[in-house]
Order: sequence, then C-alpha cells, then structure tokens
Amino acid sequence: MSFLGNIKHTLTKRSFIGAFVFAIALWGFASLNGEYMTLVRIPLSARLPSDRALENPLPENLTVKVGGTGWNLFNLNFLKSAAQCEIDLSDKTINDSLYRIDRAEIITSISGLSKFEPRDVYPDNLILK
Repeated sequence: MSFLGNIKHTLTKRSFIGAFVFAIALWGFASLNGEYMTLVRIPLSARLPSDRALENPLPENLTVKVGGTGWNLFNLNFLKSAAQCEIDLSDKTINDSLYRIDRAEIITSISGLSKFEPRDVYPDNLILK
C-alpha cells in the first residue's frame, strides 16, 4: 500500500468509528427525552404522638413507582436523591391500638420528588400497632 492508501484507510476507519459514536450519542439523547416509569426505593419514617410508640418497626424503605422524563429518572437513579417519606401522625388522635395508613396518605407524605409523578407505592398500606 502506498502512503496515500494508508492515510485513506486510517481516515475511513476513524470516520466510521466517529460516526458510530455520534449515532449512539444521538440515539441516547433522543431516547432520554421520552417519558418512562421506574421503581425507586425511598426511606420511610413516622412521627408519632408523644403518648404513643410502635410495637412493630416500620419498613426502612418504600418502593415507589414514579414517572418522568428519561433524563430526570437517570438523575434520580444514579445521583444522590433527597426523596423521603415522612408520615406525620403527631397531631392525630389515635384511639385504637391499630392505625392504618392508606396508599393516598403515603403518597402525599412523599417529599423530594418534585420533578416526578408518584404513580404507585409498595406496600400500599401500613398498619401501625
């Protein structure tokens, strides 16, 4: 091969690799602009009235199904998140030894997911004893 043939072969190989990398980057950018759903684990805590205590401990985490753009979900899954669920029962009057917290109350107690829409939560209810 001549000197010009070597240069042409090298440029062709580099052009193919560059085009391939550019195509993957463009595909990734376009894909992450779509809407997706994923499951994330967030810490759970509860504030009780001063005259009450838990007999059985609460689960440490909740699994929440959230929806959002691919970029936001990427950041939520791979970067530090401030999401948490703190159920405040300190101002409630609890007459029984059992108190049930339903799905709606759990979802409204979730904070730190402002760019996301919580769709579902697992477990969907909690029973405090």
